[in-house]
Amino acid sequence: MMWLLGRLIDRDLAESILGDFEECARQRYPRSPTRAALWMWRELVGVVIAAIAERVRSKVLSPAVTRRRETSSRASRWVADFCQDTGYAGRMFRRNPGSSLAAVLTLSLGIGCTTAIFSIVNVLLLQSLPYEGSDRLVQIAERLPRDAGGGEAGATSAIEAADVPALRARSRTLSHVGIHRRSTHTLVGPAETVRLAGARVSPAIFDMLHAQPLLGRPFHADEETLSVEQPVILSFGAWHKYFHADPEILTRRVLLDGESVGIVGVMREGFYFPDRQTEIWTPFVLGPVVAGRLPVLARLRDGVALQMAQDEINSLLSRLRPQSAPGVGSVDGLPRFAVVHARDALSAPVRPALTVLTIAVGLVLLIACTNVANLLLARAIGRAREISVRRALGAGRFRLVRQALTESVFLAVIGGIAGIVLAVGMIEILQVLGVGLTRRDLGPALSIPRLDEVRVDGFVLTFTSIVSAFSGVAFGLIPAIAQSRSNAMNCLRSDSTARFGMSGRRPIQGVLIVGQMAMAMALLVAAGLQIHSFAKLSSIDPGYDPSNVLTFQVLFPDDAGPPTFAEDFVTEVQRLPGVRAAGYSSSLPMVQSAFISPISRTPVPPQRHPALGSSPTPEFPDTRSVSRGFLDALGVRIIAGRGLSPEAQSAGRPEILINRAFARSGYLGSDPVGRQVYSSERLVEVVGVIEDVRQFGLDQPADPQVFGLAVGGGGQMYYAVRNSGSPTSQVADIRYIVRRLAPGAGLYNVATMDQIVASSIGRRRFYAVLMATFAAIAATLAAVGLYGVVACAVLRRTREIGIRVALGAHPRRVLGLIMRDAGVLIGTGLLLGVSGAIALTRSFDAMLFDLTPLDPATYAVVAIFFTLVSLTAAFAAARHAASADPVVALRSE
Repeated sequence: MMWLLGRLIDRDLAESILGDFEECARQRYPRSPTRAALWMWRELVGVVIAAIAERVRSKVLSPAVTRRRETSSRASRWVADFCQDTGYAGRMFRRNPGSSLAAVLTLSLGIGCTTAIFSIVNVLLLQSLPYEGSDRLVQIAERLPRDAGGGEAGATSAIEAADVPALRARSRTLSHVGIHRRSTHTLVGPAETVRLAGARVSPAIFDMLHAQPLLGRPFHADEETLSVEQPVILSFGAWHKYFHADPEILTRRVLLDGESVGIVGVMREGFYFPDRQTEIWTPFVLGPVVAGRLPVLARLRDGVALQMAQDEINSLLSRLRPQSAPGVGSVDGLPRFAVVHARDALSAPVRPALTVLTIAVGLVLLIACTNVANLLLARAIGRAREISVRRALGAGRFRLVRQALTESVFLAVIGGIAGIVLAVGMIEILQVLGVGLTRRDLGPALSIPRLDEVRVDGFVLTFTSIVSAFSGVAFGLIPAIAQSRSNAMNCLRSDSTARFGMSGRRPIQGVLIVGQMAMAMALLVAAGLQIHSFAKLSSIDPGYDPSNVLTFQVLFPDDAGPPTFAEDFVTEVQRLPGVRAAGYSSSLPMVQSAFISPISRTPVPPQRHPALGSSPTPEFPDTRSVSRGFLDALGVRIIAGRGLSPEAQSAGRPEILINRAFARSGYLGSDPVGRQVYSSERLVEVVGVIEDVRQFGLDQPADPQVFGLAVGGGGQMYYAVRNSGSPTSQVADIRYIVRRLAPGAGLYNVATMDQIVASSIGRRRFYAVLMATFAAIAATLAAVGLYGVVACAVLRRTREIGIRVALGAHPRRVLGLIMRDAGVLIGTGLLLGVSGAIALTRSFDAMLFDLTPLDPATYAVVAIFFTLVSLTAAFAAARHAASADPVVALRSE
């Protein structure tokens, strides 16, 4: 025991402890040596154990504890330093409110625009459709060669209805296959007759969308045939709007399209298919009489890849088609049948534009960061002495960089918060700007799809937070490194001779401002092209005068109305005060419908027929029926001959009008007026030529058209009323006339012609406004940045300028000296900007009308405009130097 204790502690100390224990044992047990010995050994064992524990603690545990304490101390020190840096950043914000608020405002513009555009990109390109398992939903389409009726080689359309049963029966990659088609229905409600936007869908559609009704049931598979009664399902909105959320709706029958039908279900709130305008669904009856091409929606089986499904469908359907059928096999080297994700098909029309807008808003953010970096560089120069003192007192480079980055991230966080608020407002404005008239008869939606779903959600907030943090580091890193590398002795001495140009002692500011101006120039060119294109499109003569024209349709309970309603109605409307002309037609300009009818110079009709989807030709023109006053109501000009005569029509001498495009074709000779031709085997006379009417859009050329006199009118007619005042001022009077002539009838699709035309170019206007906004922000930031750099350079060169003026330099010479350096920056930025604009606008062809991405006039105008703005900003900062008092300048330091 003595040996072990001696090894653990000092031997002399061990012997001293043993002697003390013996003395204590004799005193405690003087009459019992045995008990004294046991007590002494017990105490010695305790001492040995304590010695061993101390040795283990000192040799093993102590380093770990020390490291843990050091780590804890380091973490506490980091937290303390972070709190100290953040507090110092807050004090710097309060000490320099002007520059700090300018930085926050600049960042909020960049981050706000970025957040708003990313919110749109998130919904259209990243988020799934609002259906369960929507990533498995696909659309099937067929590429058609030109001679197969596609109208254009390689065009994509829906597939033949006859192919659907084969897909359902034989496909091993698709779990569901359904057809859908938009439709309209007449509902005789308890209060009035209304027109509903509907959709005919296969029962499989609701199954593949996992859509369960709020009330009732979905369609059954056997309801896809005519052998059973056709039920209907209401949308949540239609249930509330037309039936006041009647809980007993499933027990009621309604009059739909003149037939009594039962309501079997009400869908849940928020569900829509195929678009948000759909208010009612009916089963799609797929029978032997159904023909033509139909849009097909399908769901991939679990574990099946998109390419696997496409290969199977191409193999399956190609075997079913006769080999002599046009288009069998590949089309232009691509598979005949294409399978695409439903989300991608929906966003395909706007994907190129969204890519351009994303690049544009990224440039705005870079310009904002560059501007703030220049601002912080100027602030760092003003704080050079402070930084030098801190370095002299022992602050390391890492500590200075961390402090500077904390200040920049602090500004970025505030700018990010302000940017989110700005983005919310921008999204609301964009939703108003990007939504046009939601009417089925105007063809595919010309607005941005799913724009009403755009929100600043958690994912967007996360993106904004990352962008804010990255921006703070990006624009703060250069000033942080610059001030940490500054020479303490030079900063403590007076040094105001630094230039701000590309070759000066501080070239970083020049580099930043050149990059900023180059990006702004590229954005201005892109915006200039968009604005120029939109201006050209807006100035197109549509062939009629859309101002002060009200258009509408009349809805009858029996979908036909009284036989003489149209003429009686127009006669009554023309008696209203202020009405200058009124009429009706089978269609309106911008309404996406056309009726192809053959025109022949001989009684023998043409042996060939127009291909499906092909454009009208002189032999097969677009034929429309109009009343006598319809062309006058629209303001269509007659350029040769005269108008249609109802008397000739009554006498059995039908007359037609042709448009300028038909007359120019030469199909009816050089002077077609008075020429008699055969229209659908009926002899008619051409009595006049009217101006070309842009029927399908301002960006679409006029096709050959024929106008005949309408006989009577039904529920499908469009009415036009030209008023001398506001076109909507007499809607109430017109509605009264309708109800008086046809009780139970009502108006729908009420809109002014100006609204219809504006809606047709809504998407192009959306792009032009966004690009113009981004370019205006970029140009403003670039001009402000240039002003700041020149002002900073003037401030640093105050002593030099004072000496020059004191030695006799004329103020104009001083002004020219500063403007020369600024001109180098402006010229370099413009040259780089033009190069960037050429690269940025390379994919602009689809977004421009009657304009090329290299339009020289746009480049020249933008370059002149930006040069003037930049020179004005530089002059505003430099003129203070020219008017400086030399005495004050020499005393500035």
